[in-house]
Amino acid sequence: MNGKRSLAHRISFFLSGGRTTSIKPFVLHKCDNPLCCNPSHLYSGDHRDNMDDMRERGRGRGPLGEDNHKAKLTNLDVLCIRKLYDEKEMTCRAIAKAFYISNQMVSFIGLRRNWTHI
Repeated sequence: MNGKRSLAHRISFFLSGGRTTSIKPFVLHKCDNPLCCNPSHLYSGDHRDNMDDMRERGRGRGPLGEDNHKAKLTNLDVLCIRKLYDEKEMTCRAIAKAFYISNQMVSFIGLRRNWTHI
């Protein structure tokens, strides 16, 4: 379209008279089917509309932290690891051994790259 590659649903939306703006630049699906090109199932929206739609339909990230069934640590463990890491009371290896996790995980938690929601 206009010499550029574009997704089929966007082309269908534009060919049916739909328009996007700088305020609402996305073409979203009412039917929750990414392959759908039916113009009556498409509407324009902004990033927030897209994220709200994702959450309403249960497509967001799964549970975070200790709410995740695969978590080995609790929120309290993470806070303790960060305290030990920040105060340099123990080495990463010693912290990792105490909490049964890897040295790298200790570093990621200490640098706030993991468990960022806490």
